[in-house]
Amino acid sequence: MQEALVVRRETHIPAPRAAVFAFLTDPEKILRWMGTEAQVDPQPGGLYLVNVTGARFARGSFREVVPVHRLAYSFGWDGSEVVP
Repeated sequence: MQEALVVRRETHIPAPRAAVFAFLTDPEKILRWMGTEAQVDPQPGGLYLVNVTGARFARGSFREVVPVHRLAYSFGWDGSEVVP
């Protein structure tokens, strides 16, 4: 049995925490830097769905949400067996 691929990444951005958090959880702000449509429900178990290219959706769910302090979510490409 193959183990699931897990990628963890921590990024430090020189900006106010509230601004960065908003650009990762507010659909209107997400679209200012990537994608053509976004639906997000930033709470544990909530939907993360972003049409990144106009034809490909990244879909996942929020795992941990601590406003302005911590955000963890999963995602893969809709319809992909390589990165489901």
